[in-house]
Amino acid sequence: MVIGLSLLAVLATFGVFVAWARRNSAKTSREMADGTYAFRFVHVNEDGSARELTSDEKVYLNTNFEGGDGARPYIKRNYRQLTPDNKIWGFLERRKLPRGMIVRSADHGGKKRDEA
Repeated sequence: MVIGLSLLAVLATFGVFVAWARRNSAKTSREMADGTYAFRFVHVNEDGSARELTSDEKVYLNTNFEGGDGARPYIKRNYRQLTPDNKIWGFLERRKLPRGMIVRSADHGGKKRDEA
């Protein structure tokens, strides 16, 4: 009886996760199709600063890639996550930036205007 209830709880949890994943995937696909998916993101530069995306990067993020495609963009799970070669750069959801961090414009490669 206990094993049956435990199995039922595991299956119910798995079912909820699958339903959530499908809904989230459908939302992402819709956003990619209408070109708004990339608006969620900023680019974290190698020095740790953040900037808005260029138009080419927006197109790249709005592209639908297959699961194992090596050309997929590198999207960080959190600000501190490093690439396999220990760099901090990558795309990050804007809501995951540290509080108070300034997001520079995509113009001038994310540099301040006097550095351009």
